Amino acid sequence: MILIDGHNTLFQLHDPDGEGFLKAQQQLTHEVLRWTQKKKSQKCILVFDGSGGGAPEGREEQLSSNLRVVYSGTLTADEWIIAWIETHKGVLVQLVTNDKRLYEKVNYKNVKRSPPNEWKREVTRVPHSEKHPKNHGSSPGKKEFGSTAYWLKEFGES
Repeated sequence: MILIDGHNTLFQLHDPDGEGFLKAQQQLTHEVLRWTQKKKSQKCILVFDGSGGGAPEGREEQLSSNLRVVYSGTLTADEWIIAWIETHKGVLVQLVTNDKRLYEKVNYKNVKRSPPNEWKREVTRVPHSEKHPKNHGSSPGKKEFGSTAYWLKEFGES
């Protein structure tokens, strides 16, 4: 399970200003959603402080089978994360946060802290198969040297 301290990660990666805060929060949520859709085996909970415009006691949104977004309500995100880890002690957890005080409170064998910058590199890493896409068909302005289509053209075949 990956638990992401939402606002801590947000401020580490996006540095939102006053008006851009909601947009940055949505962007982070979208990035995490996209990543969990690629990594189908990764379950993730993104935890933000506050109500997210919903009920004061907090709310949750299940955005996909692998991503749940939690707005902690009257609890802080840290308190929500600590309570979740305490009630799921047997679950291996990757905690994405730079908050060392939070990590010290949940520093168990099954909890590994990942600073947001390191985690972001993992999220944005392009898999090897996507770095060198195969040339399927002709692309304007690109040579197809070595392809069957190239050799058919070279020898006047259609």
